Amino acid sequence: MNTPTSTYYHFIKKKKYIWLRAVIGVLILFSPLTCDAQGEYKIFKYDNGKVSSEGFMVDGKPEGYWKTYHPDGTLKSEGNRRNFELDSLWIFYNEDGDKVTEITYQAGKKHGPYRAYQNGVLYEESTFENDKKSGESLFYYPTGEVQKRINIEDGKEHGEAFEYDREGRIITLLAYKEGFLRRADKVNRFDNQGKKRGPWVSFHPNGVLASEGYYLNDLKNGVFKKYDKRGDLISLEKYRDGVLVTDAEESLILDIRNTYYSDGTLKSTGGYVDGVKEGTHRTYDKEGNIISGKLYRRGEVAGEGIIDRNGDYQGMWKLYYDTGELKAEGEYADSKRTGDWIFYHKNGETEHKAKYSDGLPHGKWTWYYEDGRLRREEFFRRGKEDGTVTEYDREGNIVVQGDYISGLRDGTWFLNVGDHTERGKYTDGERTGDWVYEYTDGTVKFEGEYVAGLAVGKHRYYHPNGRVKLEGKYKSGLRVGTWRKYDEEGIQLLNVKYKSGREVRINGKRVIKADEYLPDL
Repeated sequence: MNTPTSTYYHFIKKKKYIWLRAVIGVLILFSPLTCDAQGEYKIFKYDNGKVSSEGFMVDGKPEGYWKTYHPDGTLKSEGNRRNFELDSLWIFYNEDGDKVTEITYQAGKKHGPYRAYQNGVLYEESTFENDKKSGESLFYYPTGEVQKRINIEDGKEHGEAFEYDREGRIITLLAYKEGFLRRADKVNRFDNQGKKRGPWVSFHPNGVLASEGYYLNDLKNGVFKKYDKRGDLISLEKYRDGVLVTDAEESLILDIRNTYYSDGTLKSTGGYVDGVKEGTHRTYDKEGNIISGKLYRRGEVAGEGIIDRNGDYQGMWKLYYDTGELKAEGEYADSKRTGDWIFYHKNGETEHKAKYSDGLPHGKWTWYYEDGRLRREEFFRRGKEDGTVTEYDREGNIVVQGDYISGLRDGTWFLNVGDHTERGKYTDGERTGDWVYEYTDGTVKFEGEYVAGLAVGKHRYYHPNGRVKLEGKYKSGLRVGTWRKYDEEGIQLLNVKYKSGREVRINGKRVIKADEYLPDL
């Protein structure tokens, strides 16, 4: 049985053992042997005497575990270098000591898990592949719940995305295309009294839309639709103030009807609403092979072609507008577009000609205005823009021109943005070098420099009369120092002092942070 004395003695021995292991670990860490036989541990300092960085140097280059510091002495970054390149996990901190990012590197490139923090709290989780974000990115509320779920392709937001409330309910349906937000539809919301209001939707576990409808004052109002796991419409119901309207024209309960050959073999199947065709309809031969298929919306053909037993589109298809005009025609293979496709305006004129391979844009795409005039020419390779893109206004003037390489802008680009034009270079999809904006009369509107997509150095904006409108400096994409704003006569209207992108003084007066208003707890 252990006595208090023997327990205390054991505790002291254990503490000495732990301390000894820690000392040995430190000696190993700072020993040149942990880096290279010729490595030498170096400490660099700012002019104020504070350490700026420390770690091993081999052949005059940093190698092994390194730390860097802010000028005030707080830790700025820490991580490992292998073969003189960033490798494995690196952690970055702001001047307040809060963790900002955790980035995994491989051979100098971001490759692996990535985490971003705000005020020391996890904000984003993503994955990098060869310096570009890829796959699903998650964004969090300060309290830890998932706020957004966004798909990333080749470093850009692309496809459907979702925003959630803190209870995990989808509240916004988002749609991105090549890094740009194309749509944001608010759904599943409550009003100020906590009652359901507006559109509400639900999804199957496979991500396919399961139901959609509209609420007012917590009651169903309007048409509610239900879909199966393949996305086929299976029922439509109309409600008024929460009550199903059974005798209304829009009371749409899908009635599946089958027809048969004389020998009992299934001939056709499809849904009806009050005798009107709705949803997917298929026709079979006597051997059970699908020989035709059509999609209906309220009795109107939305598309026609082969729909196999798995619900996949096969062969040549035609798609139609709700008003009956031909919208597109081309070929499917397992629901993936392939070969040449033509899309039409409602007036019958060609909207664009496209080429696909395995469901992905591939080859030359050409777009046209409703009157047949050329609108845009671009090239794709396996789903990514690759080659020169040129876009024209209705008068035939070039409004956009530049080159893509594997989906990323590269080289000199020209953009006409309404009241001005923009001209500059891209490298790997990021702005680089000097950029200049000009008014339509050739007067400079803006000039500034970018490095790897981040604004750097002096940036100036000008009034149409040539006088400076706004000027200041950037450092790594953040405003720093004093920014000044002027009117068209050159009279200064405002000056704002920034520190690491944050306003600290406006016209000489200190900006009070929001947290300075919080009472002591």
